[in-house]
Amino acid sequence: MRQQSYGAFFLQSLSSISAQTQTGPRYLPEYTASGDLILPKNFHEWVYVGSPLTPNALNGGKAGFPEFHNVYVEPGSYEIYKKTFTFPEGTIMFKDLQLTLPPAENPDGSRTEPSGRGYFPGKWNGADAHQW
Repeated sequence: MRQQSYGAFFLQSLSSISAQTQTGPRYLPEYTASGDLILPKNFHEWVYVGSPLTPNALNGGKAGFPEFHNVYVEPGSYEIYKKTFTFPEGTIMFKDLQLTLPPAENPDGSRTEPSGRGYFPGKWNGADAHQW
């Protein structure tokens, strides 16, 4: 009986490892007839990378990119990256751009909300996509 328990555990472990190494379908870039990249659908369901922020108030009023950059990577490409440490050709990284919530209440451009003082996402300000 004890050997069967170990055997079942071993098979379950192998099954779990196998599932983790399989790569799902990829969303590859699509283009318009004029060659422009079509923005990906359902990008909010992709792998969330992070949201860097360089607000104007911390950059003398002249930040090159004054928004939150909510960055997502296409899931199938990310699965390949985890195995190879290289993004495959056709990988799309998508940035959803949001300005900070106005008005700034403090000298550093931050504001105070019920959750505390900080920078909070405001109005949508565009999108950007990069393809490898």
